[in-house]
Amino acid sequence: MTKPHVLQVGSYPEWDQVPLDAAFQMHRYFEAADKPAFLAQVGPQIQAIATRGDLGAKADMIAACPNLKLISVYGVGYDAVDLDACRARGIHVTNTPDVLTDDCADLAVAMMLTGSRGIIGASDWVRSGT
Repeated sequence: MTKPHVLQVGSYPEWDQVPLDAAFQMHRYFEAADKPAFLAQVGPQIQAIATRGDLGAKADMIAACPNLKLISVYGVGYDAVDLDACRARGIHVTNTPDVLTDDCADLAVAMMLTGSRGIIGASDWVRSGT
């Protein structure tokens, strides 16, 4: 069975990259020296784009992939994906909502404790040697 062709816009951690490589034919856009030439070569084969919230998928990238059916965002945000281009072609866009909700709440509580207890100032004082 032929593996679906996926345009990978940016790098992923090894724990995610290994299963992606096993399940799909990954085309690493981020490693290409000449990105427009790379897209011209692999674009017609691409069925999905795997991207990150900070990288997205712009209209020219989407246009270079005439058989594109899906853009999957590794992260919460999808504002860097050209949604108008996707709507015009019926391309589905996915993301991972709520994946960072608990971490964000943990960080907010930690920042409140740090601020209210003067931890940064105390750390600076200890590191200064005084």
